[in-house]
Amino acid sequence: MKSVDEEWREFTEQYAQMSEIGLEALADEAYDLTDMARELLRAEIARRGLHLHLRDQPAPPDTSADMERAANFDSSELDLVNVARIFDLEDAAWYKNVLNNAGIPSYFGPDNVESVEALKAAFEAEKRASNKRGYEAGIECKVPSDYQQPAYQAFAQAPHRPNPEINADAEAEADYLAVCPRCHSPEIVFQGLETKAGGESDVDSKYLWSCDPCGYQWQDDGVEQQGSAAS
Repeated sequence: MKSVDEEWREFTEQYAQMSEIGLEALADEAYDLTDMARELLRAEIARRGLHLHLRDQPAPPDTSADMERAANFDSSELDLVNVARIFDLEDAAWYKNVLNNAGIPSYFGPDNVESVEALKAAFEAEKRASNKRGYEAGIECKVPSDYQQPAYQAFAQAPHRPNPEINADAEAEADYLAVCPRCHSPEIVFQGLETKAGGESDVDSKYLWSCDPCGYQWQDDGVEQQGSAAS
């Protein structure tokens, strides 16, 4: 568990990197933030000299005009990119919360669902499909392309999910998908093999990887084929 000082520093750095639009979006949902997050958000807004009000409760119901605009909104017109794959509602809630706190709009699955609760049917459909194909593929978490790099940064800086419960199938699928262990980006690059002197190449080799978005480098024992395909 992170200390108060560590959380304070992470929030401070995160808000300092956000755009004015992101800060405004976050201020509109400040009622969902912790006391520390609200205090640091208020400080960052003041530091930039912005005139933004931190909402302490949800906005009133949409007017008919707002509802009409929302009804006419088509997320398929957005240039969306995949930034992560999720395998259950707890996963989705974590990603949604991180992206919301960073002021980044997010969408899930082939229908570009915005609400985590609405994903229940999508996960049930994916489970049926996975039983047929023999492995889990998960559901895509997408953001507008302009927010791709900020999304990876938000994932890398966010507190880890508390007590994640990952079963063997999910772990195997995570290896199959070969994503960066730090920011969860699928944009990874296979750098080559490292074999110990005198070792057998098939047994003693380590597979070297790097992540394009965050620059993280690592090695592992057994996802070379999947990783090469993902890169």
